[in-house]
Amino acid sequence: MSVDSARQISERFPAASASQLPTVVNMPYRLLQPDGSFAVSDVPGTLGGNATLRIYGRLDCESAVNALKRGYAKHRVFFADEEAAIAAGFRPCGRCMHAQHAVWKAGPQENGTYPWRITPKHPIVPE
Repeated sequence: MSVDSARQISERFPAASASQLPTVVNMPYRLLQPDGSFAVSDVPGTLGGNATLRIYGRLDCESAVNALKRGYAKHRVFFADEEAAIAAGFRPCGRCMHAQHAVWKAGPQENGTYPWRITPKHPIVPE
């Protein structure tokens, strides 16, 4: 690139001054609590959920990301952790939380703990 063309580019696209640069704002995050209220946090939630279906899963869940195109964002809630999602009455997503979903789907067992309040309609019964 010649000196003239570099000068023309710099004249046409001057560097932005510090006052013109966007500022980073610490955005407060709203996390759903077990009692149904929202808490404001400086830290984003680790899990997302569908308030209508009462399902929680990873933030990068393929099903959730695809559902955003169909208006899912208005039903989306966020949780600080899995314990908060379970305490709020949500169940695990079968697409992104395979291990947790399998335990949930098996239903309450006599010898184990079962933290979910919502039980599956058709639990998998071992033969």
